[in-house]
Formats: sequence, structure tokens, C-alpha cells
Amino acid sequence: QIMVGAGDSHTSILGSGAVSIGQLHMCIGTSSWITCLLPRRRFDLLHGLTSMPSVVPGYNMLVAEQGPAGKVLELFVEQWFTDKSSQESDERYLQLLAAAESTPPGSNGVRFLPWLNGAGPP
Repeated sequence: QIMVGAGDSHTSILGSGAVSIGQLHMCIGTSSWITCLLPRRRFDLLHGLTSMPSVVPGYNMLVAEQGPAGKVLELFVEQWFTDKSSQESDERYLQLLAAAESTPPGSNGVRFLPWLNGAGPP
């Protein structure tokens, strides 16, 4: 027996119920993206956006991927924030949140571009 699955960006539109024009679905997980249905195929080369066939008959879907999201936070906490052998994961995230609250807006100019190890070009 052969089974064929579907991609998460396609099936998330159905799962979220965003199956009409004007409805938006946003996923923030290991990676993040925004999708919406379009009445026809469209593309925007200036902004690097294009549409593709959707699972909803007669519509295309726009997918705007933002790349790594939750995975970046997990990597930061596990690799750089605290000694993972000494604390439970929840405690490390609470410490990170406390540190973030005490940091001024703009983080004194620190920038982080999360294009890590083959995640794609920025």
C-alpha cells in the first residue's frame, strides 16, 4: 500500500479554518509562516513572494515564510543561556524571560540573524 501525505503549510489552512479569501493563518513553531488564500495565481518578485496551488479547489495560496522561529529560541536556551545539566528546561526559559524583561528596547543595538546551518539565505 502506498500513502501520500501533504505539507504542513497546505494542511494548516484546512486545520485552522482559514479557507476563505481574506482569512489569514499564521504558524509560529520550529519555523514560522503566514498563509492566505488567493482567487488566482500571483507573485511579487520585489518582495520574494509567490503563490501556489492550494488544497481548497479553485484557489491558490500565498506562503510567506519567516524561517526559524521557536527553534532559534530553543537553540539559544540550550546552547548559550545556561548550563543545561544544572536546571530543568522550564527554569531556563523563565530565566531567559527575566533577562529579556530587564533589557532595554533595541538591546543596545545587538542584532541576531537566525540563518543557521543551512536554514536558507537571509
